[in-house]
Amino acid sequence: MKTRVWQLQSAKNRFSELVQKAQKGEPQLVTKNGKAAVYVIDCDTFDRKIGNSVPDKKQIILNRPHKDIELEIPRNEADLGREIHL
Repeated sequence: MKTRVWQLQSAKNRFSELVQKAQKGEPQLVTKNGKAAVYVIDCDTFDRKIGNSVPDKKQIILNRPHKDIELEIPRNEADLGREIHL
């Protein structure tokens, strides 16, 4: 995979070209002050590498480490909650 290196100013001036190359599957490296700053990649590559799904809260809880430990949440005996008028 061919990677092109762009200085930040050139990347700003030729942003459309940078995006077109990234969309063709060619990662584009942008440098700032001579140091690597960011890669611009196409969405398909990003989705393959990172994944486009965010785990739901249930999965996060089920996959938590140390799930064999019971969670004990202390409650104040005087705390009866608030009064609800129906």
